[in-house]
Amino acid sequence: MPEKTKFRDKIKNWFKESTRIVGMNAVSFEEKWRVTVSKFQLVSAILVILLLLFGIFYFVLSFTKFGDYLSQDNTNEIRTELLEHYDIVKNYEEQVDRLHIYIQNLQNVILGEVKIDSVFKIDENELIEIDLDTSRRETEILLSNQVMDRENKSQSNNSEIIRELFLLDPVQGRISQGFDAQRHPAVDIVATSNSPVLACLEGVVIHSGFDEESGWMVMIKHANELVSTYKHLSKTSVMSGEFVKTGTVIGVVGNTGRQSSGPHLHFELWSANGALNPMDYLSFGK
Repeated sequence: MPEKTKFRDKIKNWFKESTRIVGMNAVSFEEKWRVTVSKFQLVSAILVILLLLFGIFYFVLSFTKFGDYLSQDNTNEIRTELLEHYDIVKNYEEQVDRLHIYIQNLQNVILGEVKIDSVFKIDENELIEIDLDTSRRETEILLSNQVMDRENKSQSNNSEIIRELFLLDPVQGRISQGFDAQRHPAVDIVATSNSPVLACLEGVVIHSGFDEESGWMVMIKHANELVSTYKHLSKTSVMSGEFVKTGTVIGVVGNTGRQSSGPHLHFELWSANGALNPMDYLSFGK
């Protein structure tokens, strides 16, 4: 018992002990102010300060946006936003896939691999006989002849322009396979890998993307319904809808696509009348 009493007395005396804090002039040592604080008051002041700090942090975390960064609800909101962005990206990917299929079908039609009539099939049982008045008046016949004359003149003018056309060589290299309208409506130009590929003529990029058969490829539409195609690139440097001038770098030579067996450029040239022999318009054929 006496030991416990002595311990309690020591604690009481420790709290009753006072500490004097004096402010003095550093030169003359003149006392400016003094404060006498007991250890009990010092401990009480520290507790009050801690309670104030706790209250401030609680208010900041509970009633301001800083608390959102630590809450579980915010994590759920972020997860929801990520899922929404994922759905948007997936939707864009589906649109790109549909556009790719459309371009592939269009190329197959141009190359003659798929007949346009084969796209549509009509069941003979669904045909209905309808009496139509197919007779035409003289004015209609005259108008039709005028339209046909204009179209023939336009095609004739386009043919004259195309015959006099001279294109810039898209790449420097050696011809490894020539033009064949039926089997190979293009020319293959062997060149050093990563050599720049140039636009043969100014125009608008109508396609720039990847195809499993042709690899990275670019299609440019020029004046007079002329279209140039560049296949098996290692990468492209233009986007669809972009206007390019003659000599603009549109990509680099590569070996992409299942139809490629080495670094080269597969170059095609198309007009409204079908495939053209690029050798007739490039310096390779001069």
